[in-house]
Amino acid sequence: SAIVDDSITDLKVRLRNDSYLRARNAADSADINILKIDANDDLIIRDAKSFNTFSFTDGGSNEDITNAVLDPSSDRHRAAVFKYSIVRKGSADLNETGELKIYYDGSNWQFSRKYAGDDSLVSFNFSANQLRMSNTANPGSTSEKLYWQIFTLGE
Repeated sequence: SAIVDDSITDLKVRLRNDSYLRARNAADSADINILKIDANDDLIIRDAKSFNTFSFTDGGSNEDITNAVLDPSSDRHRAAVFKYSIVRKGSADLNETGELKIYYDGSNWQFSRKYAGDDSLVSFNFSANQLRMSNTANPGSTSEKLYWQIFTLGE
């Protein structure tokens, strides 16, 4: 029987635990895993290639990271995970990957930072609801890039 418009609702779709929701690729030659709930009941987003790129100024201070804004008036934005990779090209190439765990304490943004790789000489801070970054100059700089994704947590 044919499926009519709007006949499949959330009440009729349920995936088995630890099984991916899949979508067809553009060439119609393979399926791409999108997301699932794993055996620990954690959401897993698979094959994600969507990220933001921010070119920052060598030796820059308090530069706004484009589109990295959180709104504490929204329950959904009161907590977030900011995953990033920094690539700095210069006399010394610096590469760092890490994450910020961010939360709003009712009056200010707080965060913890963990990273691996080189210390890229970058620091993060908030001004109002805008995530910003500063960095120490990288001698011989030819390229300064931040690649990032932000995942908000909440309802």
